[in-house]
Amino acid sequence: MIYFGAILPILSYGAQVWVDSRQWKSNVSKLRRIQRLTNIKIAKAYRTTSHEALCVLTGITPVIIELENVAKLYHITRGKNQDGLYDAPMNYRR
Repeated sequence: MIYFGAILPILSYGAQVWVDSRQWKSNVSKLRRIQRLTNIKIAKAYRTTSHEALCVLTGITPVIIELENVAKLYHITRGKNQDGLYDAPMNYRR
């Protein structure tokens, strides 16, 4: 409950702006480190357990995918979707 109520909202704050910075490995490793530490506590696993295995054990989506979803949802609901996957209502009156 703490992860979904406190940690994930803090990590996803402003994600629609900075989610493109995931191309640098240092940014991705910082986010994965935070999620990995919380997953170790949730799963009560050893610290040598991999990040992917911890995500499967706890049933929590990896943080990078979660942040991409937050950013996509923001762009879809705000009408700024550029990839054409969403048919936004258009104003035909001029």
